[in-house]
Amino acid sequence: MKLLHIDSSVISDSDLRIDAAFHLSDGPETLRKFESSPYKISTLEEETTEIFSGNIFKRTYVSNDQHGHQFLTASDMMKTNPRGTKFISKKYTKDVNRLRILKGSILVSRSGTLGNTIFTNGIFDDLVGTDDLIRIIPNEANTLRGYLYAFLASKYGYALLTQASYGGVVKHIEPHHLTVLPVPLFPDVLQEQIHNLITEAAGLREEADRMMREAISIFDQNVGELEGKHVYLSDRSQFEKRRLRFDAHANLSAFEEYYQELAAKYDLAEVAEKSGDVFTPGIFKRMRVDNPLFGVPFLSGTNLLEVFPNVNSFLSKKMPNIDNYVLRKGWIAIQDSGSPVTMGNCSIVPEYFDGFAATNNLVRIIPKKGSDFNYYLFPFLQSKAGQVILKSFSYGTGQRHLDTYQIKSLRVPLLSDSYDEIVSKSRLYLESQERAFSCEKQARNLVEKEIESWQ
Repeated sequence: MKLLHIDSSVISDSDLRIDAAFHLSDGPETLRKFESSPYKISTLEEETTEIFSGNIFKRTYVSNDQHGHQFLTASDMMKTNPRGTKFISKKYTKDVNRLRILKGSILVSRSGTLGNTIFTNGIFDDLVGTDDLIRIIPNEANTLRGYLYAFLASKYGYALLTQASYGGVVKHIEPHHLTVLPVPLFPDVLQEQIHNLITEAAGLREEADRMMREAISIFDQNVGELEGKHVYLSDRSQFEKRRLRFDAHANLSAFEEYYQELAAKYDLAEVAEKSGDVFTPGIFKRMRVDNPLFGVPFLSGTNLLEVFPNVNSFLSKKMPNIDNYVLRKGWIAIQDSGSPVTMGNCSIVPEYFDGFAATNNLVRIIPKKGSDFNYYLFPFLQSKAGQVILKSFSYGTGQRHLDTYQIKSLRVPLLSDSYDEIVSKSRLYLESQERAFSCEKQARNLVEKEIESWQ
């Protein structure tokens, strides 16, 4: 049991909050640390031009960007590629300018998973965001925007952002809760160091995004789209290739005709042929531990897609077969279950996840020693053709599934004239993501170490 004695003035200052969860959270403890600050304490309201969440609106979805604005959700904003698959109507969405995302602003999730924070770069240009995102527009009067973001994204900023949450099952915070949030005014030299690290990370992520989009576009231009490419199968051997799949979804989208067209122009290689191994570890009982010293960090499929995931789950090092779930740099991981949208999401494991364990709901593709094929395969799997082929393999109703056999048998066109270029762009993508992660980690650590030094 945790006990804390507080003065009546504390209750008054907290908007008359008397619930224990509020006063025993990390937020009030952080406020007590700030009492020892050698620097002036400002407020978030003083350091910003505006703090708002955009207008609540009825969402009318459309199928493409010709009639819609690309829509940013609270979960999409944390991804290496925040451009989701949803578009909201240009015709029926009012006051869209209040919903647009501005480069150089700070976004905070305000509902459900609270306090997720991101610094927006050019990737966010022209995206229209949900009202579940709080927009923070820095004025840079006393704090550089990169420093302000690093403070809010640090463990101390997170504690302050989430302390005012309210609600039962689904928690919420509101923009007006953040106006009085204290912001320590670090010395200019330290602020500039932190700001430069954050802006460097933002630029590296833009570069990574550009490299991957260019790699994917090579496939889109050469391989094309698969819409309308299907064939009716009657030969038993064709059904056997699909593990005796008789459902229409599998067979009406079986791309034998398309593969024949590709084979006339390119060599085709099965993933199993070009890879060291393709496997999915079995379902297992998760033996969790609280102390990182005794555990291996445990990733979900979503964590692998995020720019700076908050990994706070650990599996016991003593767990049987723990090595079966560990990822290594350069492996490809494919989400093998989920909704029609999330199933087939792909990631390539960066250096900072090397040695982390991950869920069994990921198909692992291990490269052959000395092979660069995974760097070629990764953008193909994200191309229009690659995604259609992956999703055509899926089975199930509301929850779609893939299996290892299907991934092994997937045939990839080898674009000999562009192979090296695709591999090079894919490598640059991964290197830029790794450097961006390192820069942001340094910036957050500088904030946290400075605050801890006050004690």
